[in-house]
Amino acid sequence: MAGAFFLAGVAPAADDSPRLLWGNVGRLGVGGVLDVDQPDDPSDAGKPGAKLGNGFDVLRGNGSPAGYILTHGNIVLDTLTVSVDGRRLVRNRDYFVDPVSGALSFTEPVSSMQSIRATYRYNEGKAAARSLVGLPLLPGFFGGNSNASFLHAYRGADAKGGQPFDVLTFGMKMDFDLGSLGLESMLYMSDPRKPGAKGLFEKDSGKAPRSLESDQIVSQKARVEMGDARLSFGYQDVGANFTGFTTLREQGALPKEVVDQLEREKGVRRLSAALELRPNSLMPEGSPWNRLSWMRMYDSSGALDSIQLVYNEPKVGFLAAFRSVDPSFKRLASLSQDELSQLALAAKLQFDPNATVGQVTDADRKAVLQEAGISRHLLNTYVKLNPKLTGTLSFVNLTDGRGDIARQTFSMSGADWQGWIASQTISSSFSRLGALSPSEQARFGNEYGTHRIEGGLNARVAGRLSLNSDYTLLRSDVGDVRRMGIGLAGKYLNFKAGYQNIDATFGRIGDLADSRKQQMANDRGFRIYDVALGGQLSPALKLDTAYRCGDNDAEDLFRRSEVLNLMYAPSDRSKVTLQHSLSLNGSAGEVISGAMRDIFAMEQRFRNNWFVSFSRDSNLTRAAGGALAGAVVRAYQAETDRSRPMWLSWSERRTDSMTGAFEYVTSWNMQTRAGERVTVKGARTAVDRGRDPSEEVNRVAVDWAAARSLNFTMESFTKNTNYAGDGFGYRLALGGQVAETLGPLSKLNLTAEYGSTRLNGNVVTFVRGLNVDALWGKNVLGVEYSHMLLANGKHHLGRGYKFKTDPDKEKPWHLDLYIKDKDLGWGSVKPVRNIAFDVRLGPASQLAYTLNQNKELPNGVIELVTSQSLKLTTRLAGSLNLVLDHRLDDNDKAKTSTLKNSIGLQRQAQKGMVVDVYYGRDEARTPTGEVKGHSVRLRLDQQISHDRFLTFTGEATKWDNSNPSIPDKTTAEARLDFRMPFDL
Repeated sequence: MAGAFFLAGVAPAADDSPRLLWGNVGRLGVGGVLDVDQPDDPSDAGKPGAKLGNGFDVLRGNGSPAGYILTHGNIVLDTLTVSVDGRRLVRNRDYFVDPVSGALSFTEPVSSMQSIRATYRYNEGKAAARSLVGLPLLPGFFGGNSNASFLHAYRGADAKGGQPFDVLTFGMKMDFDLGSLGLESMLYMSDPRKPGAKGLFEKDSGKAPRSLESDQIVSQKARVEMGDARLSFGYQDVGANFTGFTTLREQGALPKEVVDQLEREKGVRRLSAALELRPNSLMPEGSPWNRLSWMRMYDSSGALDSIQLVYNEPKVGFLAAFRSVDPSFKRLASLSQDELSQLALAAKLQFDPNATVGQVTDADRKAVLQEAGISRHLLNTYVKLNPKLTGTLSFVNLTDGRGDIARQTFSMSGADWQGWIASQTISSSFSRLGALSPSEQARFGNEYGTHRIEGGLNARVAGRLSLNSDYTLLRSDVGDVRRMGIGLAGKYLNFKAGYQNIDATFGRIGDLADSRKQQMANDRGFRIYDVALGGQLSPALKLDTAYRCGDNDAEDLFRRSEVLNLMYAPSDRSKVTLQHSLSLNGSAGEVISGAMRDIFAMEQRFRNNWFVSFSRDSNLTRAAGGALAGAVVRAYQAETDRSRPMWLSWSERRTDSMTGAFEYVTSWNMQTRAGERVTVKGARTAVDRGRDPSEEVNRVAVDWAAARSLNFTMESFTKNTNYAGDGFGYRLALGGQVAETLGPLSKLNLTAEYGSTRLNGNVVTFVRGLNVDALWGKNVLGVEYSHMLLANGKHHLGRGYKFKTDPDKEKPWHLDLYIKDKDLGWGSVKPVRNIAFDVRLGPASQLAYTLNQNKELPNGVIELVTSQSLKLTTRLAGSLNLVLDHRLDDNDKAKTSTLKNSIGLQRQAQKGMVVDVYYGRDEARTPTGEVKGHSVRLRLDQQISHDRFLTFTGEATKWDNSNPSIPDKTTAEARLDFRMPFDL
């Protein structure tokens, strides 16, 4: 230490007492951060015009005379007052201060039971680095960029913080920059002690338990520049027992992220060396230097070794890399994120020589942590033979000590073409395929014990015509796979041809790195040829056709398939479509099974907006050993202009089944406007199924706008059947706005209904109804009355009431209430209750409750079912919501109930689409017992047009085995709805 003081220009005192030595350290300061620019001379802090602030700090002693930093720097020295437990101290006798950083040190240790108080004024306008400066004369000896810093800090025990002992941390960090020569050195020591030790020199300060030993962090980095070359060396040793990391952070001796990384590397040593050469002057400006580097990271369990050589010239370049990780090495997780990214990049460079660190994902970095026991060799080279011709060569080898993967790739590319060929061998003893990176697993699959040869060619033949081809041969002990293809793509026409042969003995299709494995498994044992032709032959004509031929010589089997799609649309008013598909399976020259689908459709809209269409759909199948099945459907349609006062439409659909059954459906629809207020509608539908149930229905309706807002509707129908006799019915309805205001109510609407249905002369149903609704402010009030007489003589009487609050989304709560009591005719009244209530709990949360008690069907029947739901929705981000859902469904008639407690995510994936995913814990009760289980639900709601919605729902429930009478269930439903847009 005396030498260090001599360099600083401070001679060591003759008296080596603790007091005098601490005085010297106080003048030098404690702590320090490498490469931090020092502030200007603080002597101008108190000059006129400087903006000054008031500072007052209370610090607690740490048992040592050093390691204290005031809240502010740039202190005006004449305003500083320091006292310890009320005793005022004298500057430069009892204490020392660095006015720039605000660092304090004392000539005597300050006990942890003592308090330090400091009052001062500081320059608010001068922002200085909050670091403690040491050896201020180093720049005078070694240059303006050289600096050094010392640290001495005593940190008391903190049982709650996980440190039940005191720690003395001291050391230094030095950076010498001599132009072409640079050296960075760092040495920090940590000395654990029993709680209560006061300082370094006290006689009674005991050592900590033997399990906690003194240790160190050592780091050395050297740099030598020699014109066009640079040499660098590095050594780092982070002691396994070093305990001063918290002190290094608190004192700012090193940046926090550096200390965090050092702490992760406790017990690890590093060695590194690198030689860099300046790139050729013909290389683009900013090109990286050519580099040969070596790095070794090791501890008592093993080591990671890495060697890399990168050399690039304008016409030649190569990358050579070697990495080996001992099987017992367990410290890969100690690497930094940047180091993991660089290691993961090597896996991507195998397949893409131009890959960058930006393409590395978290999954790639995670895979590096599994590479203990794997060694890698990589060599990528390129040669520019001329400005338009470039060749590349790549060698890859991976070994796990038992087996290896070897891959060689050669490619050539010109101005308009590129070709490549690759050879890959994975030995059967290589057992680490599952530990490789995602990109490697996608390329290697589980193809152990195989040899793969593949290649391809892409070229522009002429103009917009391009050629592409590929070839694959995979060999294994259980058989081979051969595939090849060629294609031509032009402006108007595309052509593809392919060949595939999978040996019947090859049973490892599931191990292949191929996205078409399912189709390949079906083709095993067949020699297959494919041909496809298609394109936009003209603006009005589009063609797509394909032919597939497969033969299995060993079993004398064959497969044939053909597809033809032709569409001709000379204008937006005319379109002709032809679709043909044929699939045959046979043996010994005879067809065993197959399927054929032929569709012909024609549409024509005339200039007067009349429309006609015709289609024929033949869908026939034959199963092995079975008869011909399927049906032929012919459809005809014609209609006049619907925008005219009178229009007429006709349609006919004829379905003929191969079983001899048939169905002929004919429909007529007519509508005419008799003046401005009366509209007459008529319809006739006839369904002829021969001896099977057939019927004919005729309907007539008249709509009369009796007043500005009052409408009268009269409907009647007749029905003739061959299974239930004949009948007729009618319905009269009067509805509309009868008053603009009525007391506190507005927009009073009235709807009255009267109707009857008869079959074979008997009254089947008789209906009377009255509905009144109005607005009360922005709320809706309503009452209703209904009477229905059924064929069994029962009278259904119903009285209902409804109330709905303002639907404005900005309102904090909403209520939709519908209450109806219905007498079913045998003396019992069934309540129908529909309640929906929601309240906003905050800007991003909403609670909703619904109750639906009993359900009224259109025919008047009451289903005795009740459902309750309580749902809490919280918006997480954007359109993503978290949903907690509690739902109870009871069926009183079946005596069953289901309870679902679910958590889910709801997201508006895009405009018009909502996706819900739920996981739930379910309970079910039936007369045979109870059962519990888990369920997963999925719902997708897609808006197709302004009034059409496609809804897909799916649910899978897995019950426990406590009640075998309740089976597991999986349901899926797709539904096309015609309804108003849903409200998110």
